[in-house]
Amino acid sequence: MNDQISVESNGLEHAEIQEVLGIAKELARQNKIIQPALLYKIAKRRLKLESETLLSIINLLLKNKILIEGSKLLKQEVLLNPYRVDIFRFIKTYPGVHFSVIRKKVFSEGGKTGSTGQFIWHIEVLMKFNFIKRIQVKNYSLFLSSDMDEELGIYYFLLRDRINRKIVIYLNNNEPIEQAQIPNKILESKGSVYYHIKTLEEYKVLLLEKNNDTGNKEVRLDQEKKELFIKISNDIENIKF
Repeated sequence: MNDQISVESNGLEHAEIQEVLGIAKELARQNKIIQPALLYKIAKRRLKLESETLLSIINLLLKNKILIEGSKLLKQEVLLNPYRVDIFRFIKTYPGVHFSVIRKKVFSEGGKTGSTGQFIWHIEVLMKFNFIKRIQVKNYSLFLSSDMDEELGIYYFLLRDRINRKIVIYLNNNEPIEQAQIPNKILESKGSVYYHIKTLEEYKVLLLEKNNDTGNKEVRLDQEKKELFIKISNDIENIKF
């Protein structure tokens, strides 16, 4: 147990971890699938490590997704592929984008060629090794870098919509306001504005309250996150794809 604590407390740069990782790299270069049992067998034969320590190292590498069981790749090799680099950079720059947008911008407009199957493969590799994650919003599969909060990613997705941004930016200086007044104020159709307001309310960007005096619905931004919504809206305006 002491060996396990020592390995984990020293992090992934620990010499013994690097030795095991070196053997895993050899397997990958030989185009062999990473299997923990095989890795253990070879490392046990070559390295002077106690069984418990070796097992804890292999588990640590799997837990941190440095190795993926059944893969021929190691995490440090994932971004050596230019397709995956472009996909990852695009998602980092434009969080909350959905599948079809990434494929269009990276493949069609980015000058790269490839099938939908290839694109899906690269996305799945990035997810397996914890570079990116996927979340579902309505019928959309959205992608974020793995270190981004999912709620924040949803806000970026919602505010990438032009009408949603117009509503939020207008409300920033004009709240509360009756829902019925908003279409004329932002010069958009009533049906479209009401649909967008409903979506923004569903995800707690907007709050709808009944005015006790008039009986009409009034709209306001969530006050605790108001500054965040404006910041995101400004970020999107300044970095459009």
